[in-house]
Amino acid sequence: GDLRQARRAADNRALQAPLHRTQERPAHSLPRHPGQEGR
Repeated sequence: GDLRQARRAADNRALQAPLHRTQERPAHSLPRHPGQEGR
């Protein structure tokens, strides 16, 4: 079980790194929300 938990923690870390990067970017830089550009 420990091995599985360690792997899951590593995967979560790898996923969180890019997630934080996208969060740091301004919302208007995301092309998925054109409505927010009017802000």
